[in-house]
Amino acid sequence: YNGKVLLVHSGSEGQQIQRLLDLEKKENPFEIVVHVNKLKEGWDVKTIYTIIPLRASVSDILTQQTMGRGLRLPFGRPVSRDEGLSDDERKELLDIDTLEIISHEKYSAVLAKVNEVLDVVGVAIDDGTQLESREIAPDGDQQYSLNIPRIRARFHSTEQTDLSGIKVSYEKFEDLDVKLVGKDIASLEERDYDRILEECKGSLVNFFVRILIEETDEFDIRDKDKLQRFVQAYIDKAKVSAKDKKEEILFKHRGKIAQDILNQIREKIEEKTTVEYMVTDIPVEFLPHRRNVPKGYVEKHKDAVVEDELTHNIIGEYSKTIFSKNVFDSKPEKWLADILDRDSEVVRWMRPPTSQMPIAYKGGNYNPAFVVETKQCKFYMLEVKATDEIKEAQSEPERHEVALKYKAGVGWCSAMSKATGKSWEYKLLPHDSINPTQSFLGVISNAVAIVGITEH
Repeated sequence: YNGKVLLVHSGSEGQQIQRLLDLEKKENPFEIVVHVNKLKEGWDVKTIYTIIPLRASVSDILTQQTMGRGLRLPFGRPVSRDEGLSDDERKELLDIDTLEIISHEKYSAVLAKVNEVLDVVGVAIDDGTQLESREIAPDGDQQYSLNIPRIRARFHSTEQTDLSGIKVSYEKFEDLDVKLVGKDIASLEERDYDRILEECKGSLVNFFVRILIEETDEFDIRDKDKLQRFVQAYIDKAKVSAKDKKEEILFKHRGKIAQDILNQIREKIEEKTTVEYMVTDIPVEFLPHRRNVPKGYVEKHKDAVVEDELTHNIIGEYSKTIFSKNVFDSKPEKWLADILDRDSEVVRWMRPPTSQMPIAYKGGNYNPAFVVETKQCKFYMLEVKATDEIKEAQSEPERHEVALKYKAGVGWCSAMSKATGKSWEYKLLPHDSINPTQSFLGVISNAVAIVGITEH
């Protein structure tokens, strides 16, 4: 593989980054990409067949994103299911439809919720329904394209954590006979490979500290000493089946131990986690994305779709956006899109595809529902949430997911306003405040705030 391996990390030159973006071009010589923290989101290559994560993964979001890197179908459809193939041809083509993940126990935990995970990455399990993959591309007039710079987020936890109450949630850790296990993501059939020997190289405490820093947004290297004390307290209290092999046994259980430690640390946070949003000079690139639909599926027209089909269908013929086709999660979202498309106050709008304009927040990445530009050169980020959820968030502004996303959206808009000199505002809209006959200004006049959260 000499000359066929691309290494990309935070210190890489612009030429290396461009090579990463050009992987699917015919002249690309690379067959293997080795990366460090570069493929979390915003990177889409369809010809990936094997992923080998060389780090522990505590975060479900990051695990799903990593898996999603390889679950794009190279030809936009499962070619091994084509009609008229012989058994030998079908078996050979199955390799094209197959992603292999060489990893550890965290992926088994994710696969236990396989339907949920596959829904996140846009793949469906074959239940006998004939499916096809439909592309949703930015096919609208380019005058409706929104020029939005990418924003990076840096998190820092300023809390004073009380270490005295740390506990071990497991009665005893048993010694494990660790094997490589393969699992088919569709059929869930499992098979064992060879037994493997696992050992921690270096300090076990530092191993867990490194996981907590690398895999979460709450902590960075400045929290190292505090985390070391917390992890050491946990290890001291942990009971194992063989005391002379304590570190070896705990290392084999590293996934659930790391999650147990992380859960307790988050519960003990007394002060707010601060976040700094930094605007870059790299524009957000909005790309085609795909959705699996029944074979022969007919896309809906925005003005003719019946009420029962307003959600989870591909609805087209929108004009003031580069995506003429969109999929909505709720009826109020569809009604809001109709309002944005017809209202003379709105110059252009967009429903950003999942993961293409993510906003980092304490719980992972938040995908906003709508971005809007008006005639007054004002920009809005709009989010529609159930009224009950908003009320719960208002009562728990430091813990509820809607409140955390609200805080991230407000911070993102504040950073964008300061960097661009243009006004950006975040509006949280109760679902029952939207009806199809409203104007845009009428909609945003019903926006609500979450008390205690202000601009960063």
